Amino acid sequence: MQQALKNGNAWVDGEYSDPRLATLAQRLKARVRPDEMDPKERRAYVEFVRHRLMGDDNKLNAFLDELHGWGKDDGLGVQDSKVVAALINHGEKLRAQFLGNVSDG
Repeated sequence: MQQALKNGNAWVDGEYSDPRLATLAQRLKARVRPDEMDPKERRAYVEFVRHRLMGDDNKLNAFLDELHGWGKDDGLGVQDSKVVAALINHGEKLRAQFLGNVSDG
């Protein structure tokens, strides 16, 4: 499947005997061909990501809080500080994209 996608072929919705494969295929489609998703697929993927980011214990906020704590550590070297800043930036982008307005889909 990945080789076919690399060659620019159209996305093929397959029939899978194991329902887990259908789920994985939909997540792959969301990552590599989001423009080919129908509204129902897009809503399902956004809901999946929101659940992963928020979880039962608000995972994204907890992780960002931890990163902000590391960012205040004067003992970090320049490279480590850049990594922490990049992770914070990525987390904030995820928050804006998937959690900014929980009613969109």
